[in-house]
Amino acid sequence: MNQLTNYLTKLAVNIQNPLGATDTIQELIIKIVDYVIPIAGLIAVGFLVFGGIQYITAGGQEDKIKTAMKTVTGAIIGLIIVFAAVAIRNTVFRAIGAN
Repeated sequence: MNQLTNYLTKLAVNIQNPLGATDTIQELIIKIVDYVIPIAGLIAVGFLVFGGIQYITAGGQEDKIKTAMKTVTGAIIGLIIVFAAVAIRNTVFRAIGAN
């Protein structure tokens, strides 16, 4: 049991925090938001491309065209939400004096 504890202790020392050093909860939230927003934007753009490919390959079939349009519409709504999140983030962070 002691060997396992020593191994886990050594392992824990070697694991780095992917967000870097954070001193306050405010810094932690800023870093998390700064990672999540671009990922959400990339996912939305990916769905926009996927919907476009669905539309191109629909071959005039109404059900496939409707599915593609729903995908594109959802992706555009997702992008609007991401842009709104960036605007809200910037507004809130300026109001509280964050970077």
